[in-house]
Amino acid sequence: MNTSIPAKPEEISKDYKNVINVYVYLVFLPIVLGFGVIGDSLNVFVLWTSKRMDTLAYTFLRALAVSDLIAIVIYLTSIVMKSPVVGRSYWGMWYYTTIYFFSKNTLVCTSNLFVAALTVDRYILVCHPTRFIGQRTKIQYNLIIVAIVTLSVLTHIPNVMGQMLVVEKIDKETNISSFSWIWNEKFSQSVFYSRVWPGIKVTIAMFLPVIIVIILNPLILRAHRQNLARRKKMQRRKMEESQSAVREERRLLIMLLVASVVLLVCTLPQMFRSIMLNRLPELYSTSKAFYAFANFALLLEAVNYAVNFYMYSIVSTEFRLSLKEAFEKVFLNRVTPDVRSNPNRTAVDEQQNSISLTKTGKPNQKACCSNDELHSQRHEAEQIPA
Repeated sequence: MNTSIPAKPEEISKDYKNVINVYVYLVFLPIVLGFGVIGDSLNVFVLWTSKRMDTLAYTFLRALAVSDLIAIVIYLTSIVMKSPVVGRSYWGMWYYTTIYFFSKNTLVCTSNLFVAALTVDRYILVCHPTRFIGQRTKIQYNLIIVAIVTLSVLTHIPNVMGQMLVVEKIDKETNISSFSWIWNEKFSQSVFYSRVWPGIKVTIAMFLPVIIVIILNPLILRAHRQNLARRKKMQRRKMEESQSAVREERRLLIMLLVASVVLLVCTLPQMFRSIMLNRLPELYSTSKAFYAFANFALLLEAVNYAVNFYMYSIVSTEFRLSLKEAFEKVFLNRVTPDVRSNPNRTAVDEQQNSISLTKTGKPNQKACCSNDELHSQRHEAEQIPA
């Protein structure tokens, strides 16, 4: 009886790996990070200085902008750590294996959960505005942000314990040691680290935000269309009074959709990569297609941090106007007449207006009066001679 043992798959050549690594990490990644530093810095600048966006509704977007900027900085440090200046010194490799991996994965989780939190917030406000009327406060939003960051940190603590440093070689002439990292076999082969934790990590960091975005965004869009249909039935005067709320809702919807699309496009490949590496780790060293896919998925992870500002600017006229006004305020000392002086009141007015539309098809009169006062203040400001 002739029995043959299946041949072991041939490992990928070092030349092929070098070609992929050059394109991903030396060509595309520096370009992404360069644009990311500029875009994320401007994103933080607009979202934290624009009076148009100085409401509770933008809290998670501001937190997302800060998280993305920190992530880009962390990515840049990895390039520095791989440079000949740092080389494979003990502290360089310690940072790379301990701080870098932990911080990067934590920020991936944090950013994705911020998008999920923003989606849930808009779903409640647009689809079910009567459930939490008057309960949206700055303290509550800040507590949610702290909870998200804490959950992300706790989820990725095992990352720190999974690797350990070893001496790779010692230069006989200079007596300088080069270090590398290996898996901590005692911990990495445990049931928790090899079986339980990967599922928890992927579920919290990727699967849960993706499911929330896919399910809730269509419901938000449908409710938004219904609100617009109700507004079209109003009298012209009332339509003009509710234009501020319409613009606010449209701007938030566009920014939510942009963040959601970026999340899906950049996270789904990374989620598939994580599942495959957990189930079939040998593919990374034997399949050329999967090796290339896995590394380009990591590149998309960096794109996830870098692209939001440019997408906001392309699709939202209001965001571009907010950027212009923020620059004028900071660098030219110009103040826009229709700025909002009380972000908490504006957020409550927005919610009450949504409730009135849901119940009666008419805008909330208190919110309309606030808009009339703003129009009056704007008119008075325009009459003041220069």
